[in-house]
Amino acid sequence: MTPQQLEEVRIFREQAYPEIDRWCEAVINRFGTGCGEGCSACCDNVLTVSLVETVVMLRNPIGQAVFQAAENHISELADLFLQRSPETRLKPWRERREHCVFLSADNRCLVYEDRPFNCRTHLAMQPCDPAKDGNLYVRTDEINWACMEVLAEAEKYTQIPMALAPLPVALIIADTYIRKGKEVTGKAWGSTPFLDVTRSCLYWSYIEL
Repeated sequence: MTPQQLEEVRIFREQAYPEIDRWCEAVINRFGTGCGEGCSACCDNVLTVSLVETVVMLRNPIGQAVFQAAENHISELADLFLQRSPETRLKPWRERREHCVFLSADNRCLVYEDRPFNCRTHLAMQPCDPAKDGNLYVRTDEINWACMEVLAEAEKYTQIPMALAPLPVALIIADTYIRKGKEVTGKAWGSTPFLDVTRSCLYWSYIEL
């Protein structure tokens, strides 16, 4: 990445996440939340992130160390998504108990300050019950709209495509981007659904089925 891109990623990180946190805090103050430190009930869902968010996590020294230690496993998981394996549908994925790669052994996020929008806005209104399939989540139009607006601004800042990808895929793409640059990333991953917003949304619809 160029010094200018690195600076723009830094600006995105320092401006976008605090703004999202303020919106979420307003929702929590209004509705309350069952979320608490040490709860990881949502950390084995299919998490989608944008490329710029993954770059932020990999620029975190702890995030980079976690990725390097688990790179082989992450690559294996990414292949499942790239092949559209039935295992990547929501129910079988949850049954796999594939915790987020950034979740510690004591159920705490290792990159909490750099966690992406999906994690920041995934708020349970009551404590999660592992025996039940799903919970009632606060997902207001204001927060969802705000996320897309800030991501669009991030694309202007960084010139990094904002397409969403499952976390294992996004980590591999972001690592390629950081080490080899945008041109190589585009050539290597242009045939996947994840560097084009329309295709990534269609792929996400497949995962939801």
